[in-house]
Amino acid sequence: MNTDTPDRAAKSNMPDAALHLNDVLQATEDATQVILDAAAAISGLTPDNAAINEQVGRIFEACGFQDINGQRIKKVLKRIEELESQLIRLTDSSYMASAAPPGDKLMQGPQLSRNAPTQEEVDNMFKAS
Repeated sequence: MNTDTPDRAAKSNMPDAALHLNDVLQATEDATQVILDAAAAISGLTPDNAAINEQVGRIFEACGFQDINGQRIKKVLKRIEELESQLIRLTDSSYMASAAPPGDKLMQGPQLSRNAPTQEEVDNMFKAS
């Protein structure tokens, strides 16, 4: 997983879906660890109580959801990062295609009538080359 997602998202003004998914992933991992630690402590307190240990075993099994959910969320995060990179490249290339060299307003392509160079400016450009 790309660790620079928050910085890239902030710089690119992209939606913060990846940030929210990272928070969900971390909160789920933290909560699952608390549950597992508590279940282990309960099991240690009652080693001879089969009924309690059976239920503690069920808790351990149920916490397996976190692993598969974590894998799924990481897969979605990876795809979001790939899409974000593609969008950044697309917007960068679009910007580059529309941007003329600094100070060269004659090379900016078709413009609004009020911004377009005069015929004299165009003629002078061709005379200079």
